[in-house]
Amino acid sequence: MRTPMFCTAAAGVLSIASASPLKPRNNGTMVYEFTDLTPSPELNWAPCYDNFTCAYLEVPLDYANSSIGTTNIAFIKKWSQNSSAEDILVNPGGPGGSGVGYIMANLEVLETKFGPQYNYVGFDPRGVSRSGPSLDCFPGFPIARNIFDAEMFTAVDDSTESSLAKSFQRSAAFGKWCTEVLAINGTAQYAGTVAVANDMLHYIELRAKELGHPPEEAKLWYYGMSYGSVLGATYAALFPNRIGRLVIDGVVDSEDYYYNGWRTALETTDEDMKTFYKYCYEAGPELCLFHQNATSPEELEKRAIATLESLKKSPIVFADPATGVAPVIVTWQDVIAIAFSISYSPISGFPGWDLVLTGLEKGNATLAAISTMKAQILVPPTENFQDSRTLIACIDNAGRFNTSTFETYEEHIEYLFNQSYYGGPIIGSIVGPACRSVNIYPPESQLFKGIPSANKTSNPILFIGNKLDPITPLSSAKKMSSLFAGSEVITVDAVGHTTSGLCSKCLDKYTMAYMADATLPPPNTVFWLQY
Repeated sequence: MRTPMFCTAAAGVLSIASASPLKPRNNGTMVYEFTDLTPSPELNWAPCYDNFTCAYLEVPLDYANSSIGTTNIAFIKKWSQNSSAEDILVNPGGPGGSGVGYIMANLEVLETKFGPQYNYVGFDPRGVSRSGPSLDCFPGFPIARNIFDAEMFTAVDDSTESSLAKSFQRSAAFGKWCTEVLAINGTAQYAGTVAVANDMLHYIELRAKELGHPPEEAKLWYYGMSYGSVLGATYAALFPNRIGRLVIDGVVDSEDYYYNGWRTALETTDEDMKTFYKYCYEAGPELCLFHQNATSPEELEKRAIATLESLKKSPIVFADPATGVAPVIVTWQDVIAIAFSISYSPISGFPGWDLVLTGLEKGNATLAAISTMKAQILVPPTENFQDSRTLIACIDNAGRFNTSTFETYEEHIEYLFNQSYYGGPIIGSIVGPACRSVNIYPPESQLFKGIPSANKTSNPILFIGNKLDPITPLSSAKKMSSLFAGSEVITVDAVGHTTSGLCSKCLDKYTMAYMADATLPPPNTVFWLQY
């Protein structure tokens, strides 16, 4: 559930004009690694990464039992010119997405959406990147992790009973291995979403102390995308009277997340991908190579699926030393993974999908092979996003969804495949069944029970959803809004995952107004975007 960028003007290197108004506490030495900071139970800000300040916050593993020990959470802040400005905490999704990395890369996106008058704070949630506790199942063996993850998180293959049985057994390997490894330090169970929600509350109370305000009156200002909506909804359910502003974009059905293995996530995935065939047909053969004088979008889709299905029977060998890519066998599973990834950011991804499909239809797997290799290269050996994503989801699920028998696994996979041709094989491999052997459960104090909801919140919540989102359908935004009294949903007639990078002055007008004074849009507000 990572977040794409469509609005290309949002990226770039930022100037140092907005330096921190607080005096740094490490003699002004610029920091480029959190390991160079001394963890502290207070917010000790230090200049970092040229244009930001960072703090390595020491927090209790369990706020209900401080004797268990502590862990460290990485925070990064971009200050406005106003030293008393509100801090907007940001979560980019996942679970497993780095808020530190997101802030460094996408500050302009946030300032466009909400305004430059706020402080923007990214943090790596527990178990993610720079923050503890560690969820690394292969400590010290990054190459082994990459090999294992490439096998474990490949798309489910249901083409034969044997291939499905292999996928079923593979789903157990992850949990058995990680449970054994992580049991050594015994702290992985403290990396769930409830614990992170408490970390956010702890942060805003420390920030209130900095400003000389009563900590018990501090309220959260927050922007969460994708999985960040689960974190936001969980916080709102636990602390309904501690909300200043709460915007969640690309909304996950939190009940489905906590209990049901993401069975509602793929409702509009295939409709999202169908827009490629629509746009390709309308563009014509001069602008879309896969067109080839087709007579309808339906013909294009039929050809594309036939091309993908042919790979089930006849994978294509790619071996060309001139490309610098190692020899690979391009399979149906590889190409489905490319397609699902593209569905997140179709505006930037569709041109590449056009070239991949055109090549594969002619038996040329060059671009598909390179895309597959690039997807692996994008996850550096020192990162373990895939492990963190799945483990955090499993810890949150706490054994409440389990496909422990082949029959229950087969039923679940069939359900996902029927829901989405493009997304079913991927979701079936990364969550749900992947949790069946993960015996890591949160403590009672961090186990979320019931459905995230609130009859009253101190300020209303703003939900935002795209009409055709491949992983967080609009119906989820409407469901979650119905569970939080006084909230509203903005519907964006757009394709892709979340609106975080979409350029829309109309949408920005409403998000800015909400941040300014909690003004909500009129009920049933819909925006249309021109591509």
